[in-house]
Amino acid sequence: MQNPLRRVMFHAFSIISCAALLIAALPARAANPPLMIVSPLEWNLPIVPSANVILQNVIMNTNNEAYDINAPGGQTYIGVTRYAHLFSYGKDPSVGYFWEFLQPYVVAQGTSFEASGLADPTFDFGVITKKRHGFVLVPQLLLGVPIGDNNLSNHFWAVTPLLGFNWMTADDQLSFTGNLAYTWTSTRHVTGEPDLKPGRSTFASLIMTWMATKTVQPFIRYDYNHTGGTWNIQDAQYTRATTTKAPQASGCASISTDSPRPTSGIRRM
Repeated sequence: MQNPLRRVMFHAFSIISCAALLIAALPARAANPPLMIVSPLEWNLPIVPSANVILQNVIMNTNNEAYDINAPGGQTYIGVTRYAHLFSYGKDPSVGYFWEFLQPYVVAQGTSFEASGLADPTFDFGVITKKRHGFVLVPQLLLGVPIGDNNLSNHFWAVTPLLGFNWMTADDQLSFTGNLAYTWTSTRHVTGEPDLKPGRSTFASLIMTWMATKTVQPFIRYDYNHTGGTWNIQDAQYTRATTTKAPQASGCASISTDSPRPTSGIRRM
């Protein structure tokens, strides 16, 4: 059997070499890169005494077409640099731990706008349970800190409890990766603009992967995202909530496309 730590490092390098996403115009998800870059087998993590992993994800978002709304046009490119430290205590621990720092760099271009720079960073703290009957549970807490460039920051704090899991069938032929997250946000403060209270968000995804070979692993993914309406505190106005449901296909460890129709893809490591 392949060493678990080597499998994590190999998975990390596969993301570095293949990480480019092509996604449709989903504003709620585009504002939360940490939830966008969850890939198949993301939570199939080993429990190790100590390990450091550096990953680089690249996301390309195009707004030229939309399913049932007018597309705003333009493109967005996001590079997410990730540094993670995994560790555990004792000789035979039943749980492991990790913390991760994620820093997005954004380039946004459109017919009437252009911006580039550092977006808000995210800190991720998580626990890894020992694999039992092919099942691994990874509860986490993500903290979004509003210190990005002024024209790219959300200008509010975001706290996101996330429950991730990975389950492998007994024959190691099928893998199911799931995520369930809920985001609380603080009031948005921007100088010269009215204070806003962003709506809370719910995010869920399920990824089914067929382990066809060690190098070719087709999978299909389904995402759900609901964001509550925003309350304008000064003008006492409320904007409606938004919901997106999108089957999503991926062509690498982190290559994916959103579509209004069911799709599938090939994952290569």
